[in-house]
This record gives sequence, structure tokens and C-alpha cells, in this order.
Amino acid sequence: MKTNKTYRVSPSTLAIYNECKTCFYEHIHGRRRPASIFPSLPRGMDRCFKALYDENRRLETLPPEISSLGNAKLYPDQAKIDQWRNPWQGLKWHTSEGVLQGAVDEVLEINGLLSPLDFKTRSGPPRPETINYYKLQISVYTLLLQKIGHPTSPVGFLLFYHPHQAGPNGLVTFETTLVKVDVDLTKAEQTFKEALSLLRGSEPQPNSNCPYCRYKK
Repeated sequence: MKTNKTYRVSPSTLAIYNECKTCFYEHIHGRRRPASIFPSLPRGMDRCFKALYDENRRLETLPPEISSLGNAKLYPDQAKIDQWRNPWQGLKWHTSEGVLQGAVDEVLEINGLLSPLDFKTRSGPPRPETINYYKLQISVYTLLLQKIGHPTSPVGFLLFYHPHQAGPNGLVTFETTLVKVDVDLTKAEQTFKEALSLLRGSEPQPNSNCPYCRYKK
């Protein structure tokens, strides 16, 4: 199926592209994978994290969980951060072939270079395969920051929050793990362009290695 439609893709849909090109094609064309019930707790924690970082931005301080980045500071423009976090506005790169967009959690400024920081909640410390899974997401955010005119760092960051222990009155303490991720801008842009090329062609055959494709049979 050839079309001149302008497609919009994001880090989350590119993750589907890497998992299964058939599911990605169907997702963008309106036939999405069956959705599971998404727990509301991570969403509520995400709001708390962002409020905490906004207060540190106002005070021009660095939250303790990222204090090891002594030469970093939170990107100072709150209005810009609010826009970049908005899923309907966010970071956008318009090309003649399509639009790449994403909503970032936080942005750091390190020696004049911008670096994305993304919050993650998990049941325990991250494993190497977990970190590798999110590398494309961090690379896309960095690419978007660069494409809208900002100098960017060659690294981004993932900040994992995982429960440590429960105390009285329902108080649960969390530990944090800050992970530095080497970004790959070439891979991010290449994946974006390849995904758009796929969308302009014929629908791929079902993927025998994909549980969603097998389910649809």
C-alpha cells in the first residue's frame, strides 16, 4: 500500500518496530495490539518525581539521587520542560517523510550540553537487558533535542526507582540506581527512517516469532 500520508512515530512505537515490524505496521495503521491494564501507581509516582525536580529547578539545586553528577544542573527553563513533557506537544522533528516526537521526563545541562533523563520504576535494580532496551528511547530523545537546535551530550541517563523496604503507616522507602547510557544518534535516525519506509510499503507478513502475531491467527 503506497501512501503520501504523514506518519508520526515515537520512542514507544519504535520499540514495537524493533520487536515486530508487522505489529508496528498495524499499530500505526490503527490496528493496535491488545492493551493490558496499565497500573496507575507508576503514573502517580511519575507525577511526584516531576514535582520534586521542578522544585529543585526553582531552587537551583540538584536532587540527591543525581548528586553524583556534580557538573550537571537541571535545565532551567520550566516552560520549555512543561512543553517537552507534554505528550501532545513534546519534542518534535518534522521531516518530508514523517514526524518523530517524544515526551521527555527531564533534561539535564552538563557543561553546556543537554542530556535527557528518564524516570523508571521497577521491582528491583535494573538488569543489563533492561538498560539496553531503553537505549533507543534515550537516543531518540537526544536526537530530538539536537534536531530542534540544542547542543547535546553523547550520554543520557536512566534513573531507576525500586522499593527497598516497608515501614509503619504504609511508608515504603525506595532505592535509586542512576545509569549512564551512551547514545547512538545514527542508529536512532536510521531506525526512524527505516520505520517510515516500512509504513509506506505493503503490510509485512505475520511474524512467527511474535506472540501477538500468533494470537491473531
